[in-house]
Amino acid sequence: MDEIYLDVSELAPPDPMSKILMALAELQAGQYLRVAHSREPVPLFEKLQPAGWGYSCQANSADVVNQGGAKQNTAIRYFIYIYRLAEQDRLLDYLLATDKTRL
Repeated sequence: MDEIYLDVSELAPPDPMSKILMALAELQAGQYLRVAHSREPVPLFEKLQPAGWGYSCQANSADVVNQGGAKQNTAIRYFIYIYRLAEQDRLLDYLLATDKTRL
């Protein structure tokens, strides 16, 4: 599975939802979207499942540091994984095999 990363944490509404929906429209089979966001986008979540998408939203710890020791962007409060429901098992297998964050 290939990760497509999108940081919308510094955008004002409604730009984050627009950017996410545009990115989903371009997502190919075997890809998932990891979104860095400043808030939980509940209106987006309500649109995903009826359109065939699954998601997992995880809080970001402000204490997490990057490999270089620098603090992460504190505007990133959540990481949202969005994937095709039909590929959920494949994504879970991939995340477990690569020791990435689990859904």
